[in-house]
Amino acid sequence: MGICAGFETEIPGSSPPKIKVPNDDVTLSKMAYGYSVELSPIQILAFYNGIANDGKMIRPYMVSRIEKDGEIVEEFDTETLSTLCKQSTLRDIRGALHDVVWDDDLPGTASVLKWGGHIIRRKAQSDLVHIAGKTGTAQLLRPGSNGKWTYHNDMHRMTFVGYFPEEDPQYTCICMIEHPLKTETNHWAYDAGADCGSAVRQIAEKTMAYGWVYAIQNGQTVFKKR
Repeated sequence: MGICAGFETEIPGSSPPKIKVPNDDVTLSKMAYGYSVELSPIQILAFYNGIANDGKMIRPYMVSRIEKDGEIVEEFDTETLSTLCKQSTLRDIRGALHDVVWDDDLPGTASVLKWGGHIIRRKAQSDLVHIAGKTGTAQLLRPGSNGKWTYHNDMHRMTFVGYFPEEDPQYTCICMIEHPLKTETNHWAYDAGADCGSAVRQIAEKTMAYGWVYAIQNGQTVFKKR
């Protein structure tokens, strides 16, 4: 999938991903959902861009060209890093990322909060734009009283990363909250969908409202530039 190699951008200083093959099966199994792995936000975004971009992962570029005295010195273009998977696999992945936000019955981790069978709050769901994505919640390693590094139940990192509009992806967005505070009034502590997912939803709504208009055609949402 190309996530182990990392990539350079036009701006120096990018960190390579930290992915080491472990010696025990427990750590290996947990790597499947994010533990013992370190990826920078730009690397995670590039991977999700690949899912949204029909399976082609493109190296992010932050500089389109360099000019001096009005003359173009150097230009940069997109570069395909890898083809992630088969189209049939891609359809399954996209379906799963859709259900994370839009399945109210399971419910998806970024869909809704229910109480007594009733929806009391929406997370990444929006009436204005369809978002597909995934939450992540991880305990943080910190030095323990015995001097050894250990996971703490009250220290977490929460994320939600998604792309939108789902029908014709144009943007990918990630929100990360480090060490959220648990208070007496916060009954939904450590809920990446409620906190990070709702933040991405608001960003998506304002982004689409700024430069896009949408219409319903044949039951599908169609977005067009203003």
